[in-house]
Amino acid sequence: MSTRDCAGSRATSAELEAARLLLWSVSDRARLRELERENRELCMKAEFLGKAAAFFAQDYR
Repeated sequence: MSTRDCAGSRATSAELEAARLLLWSVSDRARLRELERENRELCMKAEFLGKAAAFFAQDYR
């Protein structure tokens, strides 16, 4: 199974990913796209919150 971190790295080759997707139903692929979109949003929010925390930590030192 392919995994992605917030930077978007892949754990498997593109050929294996394509073969795996052929075996999935349309609803499974739609759910995968939805989860990937949600993951991107959460990564962006986590990055923003980390930067905001660092900014406010500087104010109080």
